[in-house]
Parts: sequence; C-alpha cells; structure tokens
Amino acid sequence: QGVYLRRFNADGSAIDATDVLVNSGNTTSDQENASVALSSSGSGVVTWQSTGSVEGVYARTFTLSESVAGNSLSSALITVDTGGDRLNPSVDINDDGKFVIGWQKDNKPFLQRYNSDGTANGSEIDNNTLNFLGNTELNIVVGMQNNGGFVVAYRSQIPLFNGVWYRVYDSNGSPTGLAQAVATGTQ
Repeated sequence: QGVYLRRFNADGSAIDATDVLVNSGNTTSDQENASVALSSSGSGVVTWQSTGSVEGVYARTFTLSESVAGNSLSSALITVDTGGDRLNPSVDINDDGKFVIGWQKDNKPFLQRYNSDGTANGSEIDNNTLNFLGNTELNIVVGMQNNGGFVVAYRSQIPLFNGVWYRVYDSNGSPTGLAQAVATGTQ
C-alpha cells in the first residue's frame, strides 16, 4: 500500500496530472495515518506510520514547484522513529520550512524538530517524562509558530489526569512550562 498526494494551485487547478507516491523506498507492509502540512511559501511535509514488517514513522518533504520524477517525490526519505508502537503521526511546518513531527510511542507523545532540509534539529523529545507507568496518551496534534516554537495537544487516559492536554515549547525545543488541561474527564 502507499501514501499518495496530489498538489493543487490556489485556483484549484491540479499541479500533478496523477497521484504522486510519497512513500517510495518504503512500500513494504501498510502505510497509514498520513498527516500533511504546507507553509505559505510552498514548502510541505508528509508523515505517516508504517505497520507490518517495516514499522515506524516516516516523512518526506516537498515543494509546490518541484518536478515529480516518475510519479514519486524525489526528496530523501526521513526516518523519524522505527519499531513497534510508533503510531498516529502529526506534522506542522512554519514559513521557513522548519517542521515538527509528533507521534505516539509506547503510549506516550514524542516530538522531533527538523530543519528545512529535513535533517533533525536536536534530539527527540519525550513530552511527558512523568508518565512512568506508560498510561495511554494519544491523538497527538502539533502546531508550529514561525519563530520555531511549537505546541502539542493530546488525549490523556492517565488516572486523575484524564482529558485533553497541551504543552508549549520554545524555539530551542525546551518546554515553557508544564502541560495544561484543556478539558478534563471523559468527554
């Protein structure tokens, strides 16, 4: 199976005549739960999870103006994290082309910042180092500011902390404080 995209101009006309394969070089097993982000400058990134014999979270960058080589993106495949229980990635990108990917790893949110060329910017970030028991935190969504700061929101199923939470990070990838509740309980 594959992850595909088709790019469009602002007027709705198609840039690509056919679907473009995003996950070339990673077509073994199933690819699912894709997330895409596009900056106002035309830089984009797609991330997805791969399940089966090649498990993990992967990504690929693109631009609205690049040529497509044989119906697939030509940018390098980015390996975000490999192994089982790497699920449900989310991505956002800023106008400089820097991006952040969040995903669920062993029931917890993890994050990784990237430079515009697709290289990792720092180490992966464990969003909740206090979740020692590995209680489920899922449905991760990330948002990125133009200054490089970002936020992650997620659903916690930790007893006494059940609900939707968010945490803000500065442009260096450091948290600006503890996670804050948006809504608590079992909504």
